[in-house]
Amino acid sequence: MPAEFVEIILLFNKCVQSPRVATVATSQNQAFATTLVREVYWPAGAGCEVSQLPMSPGLANTGQMIPPNEVRQQLERILSSPDFNKSDSLGRLLTFLVECSLEHPEHTPKEYEVGVQALGRPSDFDPRVDAGVRTMAARLRSRLAEYYMGSGAHDPLVFVAPKGSYQISCHHRKEPAVGDSGEAADQAQPAEQSAAKWPLISLSFLAAFGLAAVIFLSARRSAPTPAPASNVPANLASLWQPFLKSQQEPLVVFANHRFFGTGGTGLRPFRDGVDPVDQLNDTYSGTGTVVAVHEITKLFARFGRSVSLKRGELLTWDEAQNANLIFVGAPAANLGLRESSPLTHFRFGDGAIENLEQAAGEEKSYFRSSFPYTSDYAVVAFVPGFRPERRIALLAGTTTYGTQAAAEFACREDQVAALFAKLGKSHPEQFEALLQVRITRGVPTKAELKLTK
Repeated sequence: MPAEFVEIILLFNKCVQSPRVATVATSQNQAFATTLVREVYWPAGAGCEVSQLPMSPGLANTGQMIPPNEVRQQLERILSSPDFNKSDSLGRLLTFLVECSLEHPEHTPKEYEVGVQALGRPSDFDPRVDAGVRTMAARLRSRLAEYYMGSGAHDPLVFVAPKGSYQISCHHRKEPAVGDSGEAADQAQPAEQSAAKWPLISLSFLAAFGLAAVIFLSARRSAPTPAPASNVPANLASLWQPFLKSQQEPLVVFANHRFFGTGGTGLRPFRDGVDPVDQLNDTYSGTGTVVAVHEITKLFARFGRSVSLKRGELLTWDEAQNANLIFVGAPAANLGLRESSPLTHFRFGDGAIENLEQAAGEEKSYFRSSFPYTSDYAVVAFVPGFRPERRIALLAGTTTYGTQAAAEFACREDQVAALFAKLGKSHPEQFEALLQVRITRGVPTKAELKLTK
């Protein structure tokens, strides 16, 4: 792994929009983590403190404070949540680790024990050649982080799965102080107290496909002061008006790739029906997807609005029906789009976008270049949602670079003005547009309108 990419754990609380203290645990590069936190996530001068995170060795350390029945009640809440109730393997792993910490606090289970007793591996299981347990542990950390960002945001107890150990630590959630205005207090607190106050979110910085969890923090940075109405770009306001007028936050559904293996042992695409489901590694997203979500977040902040986030693999049908959706990324890495595409004029194929209603002078399929990519095609579409009162925006290329270009196109006033001119409408209710994207050294440098439907 390149030196500039490290795995960190950020202590972050969904309820606080302006955190002043962040504690970072990093096994490889403390200096890079410091720069990342201070210069990327919070503005300079915000008073961020970066330090090694003292991990609790297990529930035994908190046993005198938290009765076992409360711990088990929290376990049941987690297992019954949408984040866990569809994954028996993750549920078994979490239950095993919690019970082991409660019943045998002095014992730290080994990888072999976890594989055989929790995940049903055979007795000849060899963790040196089978990375399944490590993969499931990584998925558990990711899923716990998502749970506490969503349905478990107000749970009284917080479970943490520290990296490098098959244990579960637990602490009471301490709600931030609330002032007279109802806003969470943002006073700085010592870094050594942070572990008792902030749930953990694991972020993986990867050269090829990583940075998936970075999206969660990017979308929850403090929103800038909304621009005065007279300064709001008119074309952008018109394009995104269905999403802006709703009191409910739009749900950004971002693509995450499905792999077999780990970054250490090697990754390849997951094969449905062939590879074991409990070894699915779905915690990776493309770098262009990260930039795309960042662009959307910045745009909504200009209007004084925020967005909610969901990995494509975790989108439920109820959520799809009851929210305005912004799909980021192609169907190959976005479960919500694979199962129910909202497009009627285009379809994503293998390395191409198919034109389903070919007119004179149009091609049947628009193919991206071979690797290393120098060109791609992307779709920008605003269409009806799964219910009459809901809307869907789709921003996706056949590569992560095309996805980035699609989001940047839809978030820039001049590009949207060109789109409206080609459509011949200033307030289009729905449309599907095809972009041709030029890529230079892994960066989309130009996007041109190719077709509008």
